[in-house]
Amino acid sequence: MYTGGVSASTTAEIISVLDGFANGELPTESTVAVLSDLDRSDIQELAGRWPSIVPELRVGILALAVDLAESQVDKDFQRLAYIAIDDPIPGVREAGFYLLNDLGGRETARRMADVLEKETNAEVVGAAAEAAAPYVLQHELGQLGEAGERLETALRKHATASTYPAETFASLVQALGYLQEQWVSELIRDAAYRDERQPQLSAIVAMGRSADEEWLDPLEQYLQSSDAEIRQRAVQACGEIGSEDAVDMIAPLLDDEHNDVVAATLAALAEIGGGDALQHLNSFYDRVPAELEDTLQEAAEAASNVIHTLSSIEPEDDD
Repeated sequence: MYTGGVSASTTAEIISVLDGFANGELPTESTVAVLSDLDRSDIQELAGRWPSIVPELRVGILALAVDLAESQVDKDFQRLAYIAIDDPIPGVREAGFYLLNDLGGRETARRMADVLEKETNAEVVGAAAEAAAPYVLQHELGQLGEAGERLETALRKHATASTYPAETFASLVQALGYLQEQWVSELIRDAAYRDERQPQLSAIVAMGRSADEEWLDPLEQYLQSSDAEIRQRAVQACGEIGSEDAVDMIAPLLDDEHNDVVAATLAALAEIGGGDALQHLNSFYDRVPAELEDTLQEAAEAASNVIHTLSSIEPEDDD
């Protein structure tokens, strides 16, 4: 049994921890931390012993690893996640996808595609789609090569299937929103017109991720929704699109009754920037809720920085 309070680095300590898990010992932060930053030989030890750990403990190990990765930036469990997403138990595969980070490049994209090409479990597909979103963006930017093509094809196959529940479909739509493809636009419209709330929310997120001004008209309708979360998502999407045409659309939501919506509007105006956005932000100082004063100050400074940046790159006139 491993009892140390510091991450282990030797193969002997890693084997001790894995044997403890196999014998039913509950994972702790200190024992799970041992599985961070494994080298090639230690990965082989993990892969060989992983099936001897009962599925419930495997999921618990992965959940603790997710917490550690979020709280300690020096912890990297990518190799553990690779083993988990290839697990025969769907619940373990799902937990493994939540552990993947967005720094794996082509190798992670390839492994995601390997799983998605044969996956049939709705929960696993949904988790994989959430994990895949940053890789879809990398693919759209031309950074993943053949691995990106395979990942897009696999996600498209699942997104166009008619057998998945609304939650899984929503995750797929959000992930694919980065792609500048006509079939993705049609997918977003499909989600937007569904009766279920989750696909509608995912459509709004995907509209923002597309960075395409074609979605400003439907987003303007969502900004008037009676649902605060829909208004908040729509404001965020307008900020991501970044068009100055959205400034006057979203400015009225500075006076929304929900502070989450107001905070999202401040962030969106800061992201869009420009003179009109800054004017709306400055005029809000005399009525901003006390708890959002710092947020407004940060937004105004960010919008000013956008103006200064743009002015610094404007070409000089001939005179």
